[in-house]
Amino acid sequence: MGKYRFVRVIGATALSIVPVLVFMSCGSSMPNLSDSLQGPTPDSSVVQLPEAATTATPTPDVGVGPGSEPAMEAASPAGDASDASNGAQDADSCEAGLSGCGSRCVDLQADPNNCGSCGHLCGGTGSTCNAGTCACAGSFTLCPQQNQCFDLTSDPSNCGFCGYGCQGGACASSLCQPTTIVSGSCFGGDIAIDMTNIYWTNGMSAGAVYFKPFASAANAQSISTSENIPSGIALGSNAVYWVDFNSGAVGTSEIVNGNFQIPLYFEPASGSAGPIAVAVDTHNIYWVNRVAGTVNQLPLSAMLGPADADGGTPPMVLASGRDQPTALVVDSANVYWVDFGSTQSPTGTVNMVPIGGNNAQVVPLATGQSQPIDIATSGTDAYVYWVNQAQRPNGSVQRVPKAGGAMPTLLATTLGGPTGIAVDSQYVYWTNFNDGTVQKVALAGPSEGGAPYTLATGQDTPQAITVDSVSVYWASHGTGNILKVAKGY
Repeated sequence: MGKYRFVRVIGATALSIVPVLVFMSCGSSMPNLSDSLQGPTPDSSVVQLPEAATTATPTPDVGVGPGSEPAMEAASPAGDASDASNGAQDADSCEAGLSGCGSRCVDLQADPNNCGSCGHLCGGTGSTCNAGTCACAGSFTLCPQQNQCFDLTSDPSNCGFCGYGCQGGACASSLCQPTTIVSGSCFGGDIAIDMTNIYWTNGMSAGAVYFKPFASAANAQSISTSENIPSGIALGSNAVYWVDFNSGAVGTSEIVNGNFQIPLYFEPASGSAGPIAVAVDTHNIYWVNRVAGTVNQLPLSAMLGPADADGGTPPMVLASGRDQPTALVVDSANVYWVDFGSTQSPTGTVNMVPIGGNNAQVVPLATGQSQPIDIATSGTDAYVYWVNQAQRPNGSVQRVPKAGGAMPTLLATTLGGPTGIAVDSQYVYWTNFNDGTVQKVALAGPSEGGAPYTLATGQDTPQAITVDSVSVYWASHGTGNILKVAKGY
């Protein structure tokens, strides 16, 4: 077996603080950053879609969460409140069809300030009271939670659906508009986020690993600039990790007292180019080598500790002889990955092996797949999810139980080159490379909540994707930009 060594970049200083099959080479070495990036803090404008919407509210073809709270009645106008404090109007003194509210006689069937009952205010542009029920004129829709009328095609707090907030972004044609947070990164790598920063590899032949703090408008800062097509990226509890496709190296930068340390590299023997995706847990780092056809495991202590006297600790090969392994994910017991297979026929697979396992313990969870390219799971979720990048009609999003022994479930199909995938506790999110869209669907697919919902359109070949509690982030291969948009309800 070849030797393995650790190399520190000479002359570097400490810095303050989804794999794809397409790489780029660009002249620019440092991206330009907009100053509009906001951190992944909870957005109070993001609420659940009500179970019962008004007749004017469009019904989405997606799964929704728990039902909304009942609509709150708005406070009466100041005049009515003052009148009410002076005692109720004697109903007998009001003309027929009118009711006493405070010191006034009002028509509860038509008064937008007292609609159906005294003090029930119909708010918002174009609001009316019709037969004792608040209604909206023209293209406006009544949103029960605010009890107001909004134009769902353009209102950034109710975009497409009541309560769907765009987190400061614009709303156009009933869609929250993406915000560009990184510009011109010559993107061909991967992205990752935590509560502090956004991180990415730019996939260039003269590549780099970057981060940018959410909390400031400062420019991007480099963690490493000595890469040769950096691809996958992953975050540990106190370090960032990445793999370099051309050199075959696995890189890391430890975070000490809030500072990124000088990068440290695990470099296999020559001829080992091909690492394309990486994952970590609390004990190990894992990566797939597309060229060598292997799935690998190495203790984190071997990455961050000093080199052994014999040249370094070799990785444990969990699986070998694979057909272009392209992406992986790990939970507390197993490593899951996809083999891309052939572009001419559906030979791709979805596989599982125990942590610390070997070829004899590999379990195929799904076979006959059309170019599976990315894989995801979430927490204790009993399923793994993946995208098949094939063209229509075979481009799809699927899931299968981790326990095996079951056929995959189609969550979305006839897609145009789905490439990146991410999940949370409710939805699966993915990018469509050829369609230029970002979409989501309920975890169980149509059986749980309808057809896929489009989050963004008109994107230039979107690829890697990730999510936090309120936003979806993705990278554009065509423009080199990284963007985000509200997850919505």
